[in-house]
Amino acid sequence: SMQTGAAIGSHTIAGHVAQKQVELMEEEGVDPSRFVWIHAMAETDFNYHLKLAAKGSYLGYDWANNIENDRICIDLVRKARESNFIERILISMDSGWYNPRYKNGGHINGYTHISDCLLPMLLKSGFDEKEINQIMHNNLFEVFGR
Repeated sequence: SMQTGAAIGSHTIAGHVAQKQVELMEEEGVDPSRFVWIHAMAETDFNYHLKLAAKGSYLGYDWANNIENDRICIDLVRKARESNFIERILISMDSGWYNPRYKNGGHINGYTHISDCLLPMLLKSGFDEKEINQIMHNNLFEVFGR
């Protein structure tokens, strides 16, 4: 990342682990804005979200794949907006999951849940097109497009 500017994504569920990872990156001279905390949605202590966003890290709310998780995601995005760090949020979904152990791969979630379900729910929850564009376009471009 120091040489290329590439983002570093870490599949880390626990906030204290993500925080330690960012601290280690900083000790090595890596800009914390190059860190993506994948699965941040699993950490229920929102203080970890606040701490890492304040350092410039990105938070991946990436279990948007069913209505229950969508509600959690929307609540987290609302808290991010209230805390003025909506520009550090990434939304995605762990979906698909073809499993060769089962006939025809088992139950496979589709890949359109965000556009079909989550984005309309965000609009109904009071988010505007500008905020959604920030999350779904600008943030992704900033972290992965440079």
